[in-house]
Amino acid sequence: MKKDFINHFRKDSKHLDKSTETKPHTPAKNPEVEIAKEMINAYRKHYQDIDLDVLRNLIELKDITNAPKQANPDASFNAIEQRLGEAESNETLRRERWHNKISCPNCGSHRIRNLNHTEQKAHGNFRYNCLECNQYFNASTGTPIESGSPPLSTWMFCWYLLGCTDSLQYIANKLGLDLPTVEAMVRQMQKLFKSQQPLTHFMSFEEWSLKHGTSYKKRIQHEFSRKQELYRGDTTGVPHDTREYARQKNRAHNPHDHTPHKPKPKNRAT
Repeated sequence: MKKDFINHFRKDSKHLDKSTETKPHTPAKNPEVEIAKEMINAYRKHYQDIDLDVLRNLIELKDITNAPKQANPDASFNAIEQRLGEAESNETLRRERWHNKISCPNCGSHRIRNLNHTEQKAHGNFRYNCLECNQYFNASTGTPIESGSPPLSTWMFCWYLLGCTDSLQYIANKLGLDLPTVEAMVRQMQKLFKSQQPLTHFMSFEEWSLKHGTSYKKRIQHEFSRKQELYRGDTTGVPHDTREYARQKNRAHNPHDHTPHKPKPKNRAT
């Protein structure tokens, strides 16, 4: 299911095109498929401020860190290295620090203005302006990460590895740092992020669907029930002025005959 979902997020996904465009001779849409697409698009809208590729990588990074911890998670290390770039590091810090509730580190106000592209200093490292105290800041402002030593990518790599192993010595060896430095980094990130594990406040599609998918599940069940009723010849919910109504009524009277009923031609007047 994860691979199918990630494939839906490819930039060339057809179902993300404008739904208002009409195409001639389009086959009938499958209601269950359409509801599933609607669900995926609702999840995408929930994280609409995240680049599509970055979102896909965050989903996979969360899957990696949700696996059971190991003493020497070399496979997990390689998987994280392949998916954790500059954009993912910036987005991880933004998600972990604020949990979608950005506040000014100077005065604590939530009255924030997002700076436009021309005002941003670096791609992916979002900067904001507080409308209360006029402070300009980003996700690292006022944190130990702001100094840039070690760089942000090292901080975030350490954070993700913490989700794969309890061995801080392993993390130190992999990142080329001494153990006291890694211990200090872990303590500071756990305090700043108010969490012991990576991405606990970020929902994968599976987690989001479990939380928000009840209404979609009911609609899918309704579609299955409706199809079963039609298969039995039950015309409940079928408009009486349609060929479908006549076909299902005929099936109800002749369950072994699946051909549409054709009325006899009227005798021509002589």
